[in-house]
Amino acid sequence: MNPPQITIPPLPPNLYLHHTTLLPRPKLILIGDSITEQGSLHANGWVTSLSIRYNRRLDVLNRGMNGYNSNWGKRALKLILEDVCGSVNTIQSTTVDTTQSTATADTYSNKYPRCTFLIGYGANDSCLPTGSCHRHHVPIDDYSDNLRDMIQMIQSYHCQDAAAATDETPTKTTSKVAIGLITPPPVDTSIQFSSRDNAITKLYAEAVMLIGQEMNVPVVDLWNGMQKPVRFGSRGDGACIMAHDSLFDKDGNNSTDIFDRKHSNNDECTNTEYGIRWKQEYLSDGLHLTPMGNYRMFELVVEMLEKEMGLTVENVPRQYPDHSLVDAEFPDRSFVQGT
Repeated sequence: MNPPQITIPPLPPNLYLHHTTLLPRPKLILIGDSITEQGSLHANGWVTSLSIRYNRRLDVLNRGMNGYNSNWGKRALKLILEDVCGSVNTIQSTTVDTTQSTATADTYSNKYPRCTFLIGYGANDSCLPTGSCHRHHVPIDDYSDNLRDMIQMIQSYHCQDAAAATDETPTKTTSKVAIGLITPPPVDTSIQFSSRDNAITKLYAEAVMLIGQEMNVPVVDLWNGMQKPVRFGSRGDGACIMAHDSLFDKDGNNSTDIFDRKHSNNDECTNTEYGIRWKQEYLSDGLHLTPMGNYRMFELVVEMLEKEMGLTVENVPRQYPDHSLVDAEFPDRSFVQGT
């Protein structure tokens, strides 16, 4: 089965035309293993889908590395930070946009972090220590420590920037950065038995949830989210849509925008529906994601970005003026804030 086509949710014309900014485009940086890396390998990848959804609003950067565990990922993180955010000196020199008033720039920075990081390791850390992929295994306590360290590295990197720019002492959080975690996905033990066990992967997923609570960081619960029942129903235009129960209204109909969430209140769907087996629909080899698995992950990631971080298409402005509003006679005027 093919996943639904990803589109940008429709917006009211006035909001679409006028909700724009001249400030640098915020970045969504995805860090992880092959689950992340392969999210950009084809048109149905979950990272590709994020790029479509946030087109002209966020720069979606994939820094997934196949085969990596949290030990190796932590060591690569410093290089990733320098790559996507620049050195501290570079960041300081580009913090203030001269086309923006200070008040406008501060308001925008406080509302939308310049860099949002999602960390998604665990699919390899949770390999069996005596299995065929044992070199990738990381003990669960070390895995938890690595996640803590990565969160602190990101926070410290940006806090160092903020402190240098304002002569203030760094704090643990800053408006310039936001961080989320992603649990490892479930695995099909019957296929991956030589290297992985879904019961073990569950423990690593639970560890991620605990770290999220401990460090006040939102979590995409991929392990549970991919194993919950889904249903099929009409979108209203004759198309058949597969989505999680919470996307259907009480009549079993899906809204035009799949993320306009309407709870079903456990009512039975009146349209065509049937259960699926997540192992067959979501996993291509018992571990990596099919197009439908990518779509399900996309759903779960967007749900967290919207609910926990406020990164909705409606809220995040498009970068630069709409072409229809550019002053054709004096175009410079359209690229100065406040004119």
